[in-house]
Amino acid sequence: LVKQDGVWILCLSCRMKPIPAISSTKVLGVDIGKVHPIVCSDGKFIGNGRKNVHKKMEFAKYRKSHQKNNKLKKSSYDKQSRWTNNENHLLSRELVDHAISQGVGVLSIEKLKGQELANKKYRGFVWAFCDLLTKIAYKAELAGIQVISVDPHFTSSTCRVCGNQEKSNRLSQGVFACIKCGHTENADVNAAKNILNKAIGHIGNGVNVNPPTGKGIKPGKTQL
Repeated sequence: LVKQDGVWILCLSCRMKPIPAISSTKVLGVDIGKVHPIVCSDGKFIGNGRKNVHKKMEFAKYRKSHQKNNKLKKSSYDKQSRWTNNENHLLSRELVDHAISQGVGVLSIEKLKGQELANKKYRGFVWAFCDLLTKIAYKAELAGIQVISVDPHFTSSTCRVCGNQEKSNRLSQGVFACIKCGHTENADVNAAKNILNKAIGHIGNGVNVNPPTGKGIKPGKTQL
């Protein structure tokens, strides 16, 4: 039992019974995006990135208007951290529930590089993607779904149909159009399908399927 910012918080721990791995070999690829925090290879979109950015701007605006009040600023940072932590719990829960409903036995997600995403393009983006991936991994594991992490490099610029990799394939944030074969698709869905294909390739080569460790991430202390 601890008191934080005048609020008493009861912390409980419990030991979960291990859940046997789901026997299904069906794999679902997951792309981490800006417009939608989670995009699945089956076309499922989860979350609203624009809403998240707007909410973070509101927190920042509040702190700017109370620049000289360190107590209020600290309270705002703590509130933002709790909000982000809760959002990531909701997003990861929705993804795992979707995977269960579709009979998925393996989730393919982006590989972590230490405490950062392997894909540099998201490191400066204002969302706790590392924390989100960690929550996805442990929720999936508790549901008996195995998790494989793959290198996401070039998944956004590679055509999942013909394999052509060009930056110019990505016409915009949401549109992918291969300059070689003409295939067009939502850019994030195309990336998620490439992540799916990488996982299938790894599994076919006998690579162990393991979740990311998420070391250094403490519950309730979401990294922003």
